[in-house]
Amino acid sequence: MKDSAVIANPAYKRIIVLSRVIVRLGSVTNISANVIENLFVSDLADLQNFYEQINEDSSGTIKTICPKCEHSFDVEVVSPGE
Repeated sequence: MKDSAVIANPAYKRIIVLSRVIVRLGSVTNISANVIENLFVSDLADLQNFYEQINEDSSGTIKTICPKCEHSFDVEVVSPGE
């Protein structure tokens, strides 16, 4: 909340948060706020929804779909400290 961009525009907080928690997007390993800002709107929305799922869902699982066979299944999400 101390970032000047967030102070000027509170909606920018989601950009800052995602840029700090994402370590890699495909072959891109240097994730900055600029990288997140330049995503397609739908990709940004998907990342934000995923972030909310793994951080706010108390079930510990997320629904996912295999990109090859399109089979739907649940994946258990384990925190790094567990």
